[in-house]
Amino acid sequence: MNKNLYFLIALFLITISCGKKEQMRSKVYKNYNTQADSALKYAKKNGLSTDFFILVDLSLHSGKDRLYIWDFKKKKVTNSFLSMHGSGKKRKSDNVTFSNDPKSYSSSLGKYVIAANKQISLNYGFKYELEGKDATNSNAVCRMIVLHPSNYVPNKEVYPRKIGKSRGCPAVSKGAFKFIDRKIQKSDQQVLLWVIG
Repeated sequence: MNKNLYFLIALFLITISCGKKEQMRSKVYKNYNTQADSALKYAKKNGLSTDFFILVDLSLHSGKDRLYIWDFKKKKVTNSFLSMHGSGKKRKSDNVTFSNDPKSYSSSLGKYVIAANKQISLNYGFKYELEGKDATNSNAVCRMIVLHPSNYVPNKEVYPRKIGKSRGCPAVSKGAFKFIDRKIQKSDQQVLLWVIG
């Protein structure tokens, strides 16, 4: 076998290897176009940011990224992170339960408006208050449902393992919170966060 043939085979194998790595790096997301269109209409109507919104899809496994930054102008998910769901009253159960009851410890579906300014938190360092805008999450403020960082949320996906559970807050990793915080602070308008499941 001559040198040229060896070279071509080596080049072919390197090309395949690089292609596989690139496929692994590029994530495939569910189609959220319908939610994004609805979110943009809601944002325009209510004076919220039309640059981006945050979508949390609790139908997905907790070990997978399920909090998404949707860029309205690019019309796609630009960033994704792990996010906790509420433990519910049966804390040992892995099932996601939804409730608006103040003592449920469950996640609440619906649209939230993220407070313009973060607050200092003794438990989390910083937090953003979430104001529920639907009948399904109207008790968010009295339940103290907030967007906050947690030591129990890793920066990267851990599927098939699960992450910890919260008392209803869509908690994220410290790294994710820093990224989201910067985006919120740069926004001239408050930002929509929408929990679906």
